[in-house]
Amino acid sequence: MEGCCFVHNYKLKYIVKIITKSKKPYLRLERTPGAHVFMIRTIKENMYTAVKVILYQVAMCMFGATMSFAAARAESDIILALVSIFSIVFYLFLIYVIFYEQGQKDGIKINAQRLRYDRFKALWISLFANSINILLGVLATVGKLFINGGEHILHNLSNYAEETLSPAWAVDMYEIFSTLSKAVQIMYAGVLKVFFEGNVFMLIAIPLPAIAVSVISYKLGVKFCSGFRNPEGRGQKKKEERYKV
Repeated sequence: MEGCCFVHNYKLKYIVKIITKSKKPYLRLERTPGAHVFMIRTIKENMYTAVKVILYQVAMCMFGATMSFAAARAESDIILALVSIFSIVFYLFLIYVIFYEQGQKDGIKINAQRLRYDRFKALWISLFANSINILLGVLATVGKLFINGGEHILHNLSNYAEETLSPAWAVDMYEIFSTLSKAVQIMYAGVLKVFFEGNVFMLIAIPLPAIAVSVISYKLGVKFCSGFRNPEGRGQKKKEERYKV
């Protein structure tokens, strides 16, 4: 038999195991897994949540496309921007609900000491769910950096003649990946067109709000696993939360 006298924690440098195979038990120090191991394990154990985030994004793409096409017919940048902002807020609200509910479920287990609190859990899940968005933004940015030595990095290329843009592979790379990036995150299309047209760095930045909302909402869900309602009734001071995060 082989037992362990420490719960796993990636902050610990070593883990102490009690070896009882021999007649006389003895202690052995073993190096704990790195942070990347816990990240992969977290993603595997919460694949359902990650897939739900991706499906919600697909649904919001269809919703955002419908709203954007309707707004484009009005030929008004203000309407287009407002429709885009509404789609973004609605999308972030759905992300908030997903991770708040996940935090409430985990908070109950943490309170019962059946689960260790991981402050990076929502971050790993959200990064995995947004990995395609981030990758497309990075590839589009790299492509534009090589166009004329990065001279037009913050400019809209449609304002320049094609023969003045080189090399061709960088132009194609930027056009392909920027189009894909905007397509899979079309709820941001109106805001990008009205306020950040030509700014390729925004393609990397637009997944960040969803990631930030994921981390914040999960922490709130863990902290308030029983909800915000005051169980003591009106006029009574709410008791301290059962778990400090």
